[in-house]
Amino acid sequence: MIMAYIRAGMPEEGENLLQEICADSEVYKALLRAYSMIGNAKSAQRVFDAIQLAGITPDDKMCSLVVNAYAMAGKSQKALIAFEYMRREGIKPTDKCIASVLAAYEKESKINTALEFLIDLEQNGIVVGEEASAVLAKWF
Repeated sequence: MIMAYIRAGMPEEGENLLQEICADSEVYKALLRAYSMIGNAKSAQRVFDAIQLAGITPDDKMCSLVVNAYAMAGKSQKALIAFEYMRREGIKPTDKCIASVLAAYEKESKINTALEFLIDLEQNGIVVGEEASAVLAKWF
């Protein structure tokens, strides 16, 4: 039923049901994806917090969805905080996640901050892939 609400574009109803039952990580991931795609960062963060409270260890996709939600909402600083959380927890950031952070900086015209971010990635041995490179190419 939760998935039906998500597919129907009503993730809030799915989240209400989720609070009544114990869901698995795929349901949480679907809710995160729904909120991420519409840039509802507040709800994405709430679901992400619920994931951890449920004792589910977030994976790279879940973290990337939170980063993307903040990026879509134009909140680059919070996107970076979510990205750094991911790294601190030992989760390897995906290229899509890096692209989301860069897109957030682009949305706010923060080129110098984006360059600092890229330098930090390089210093930590994280290679920018095709999707993140495409964001950079579009920017320049």
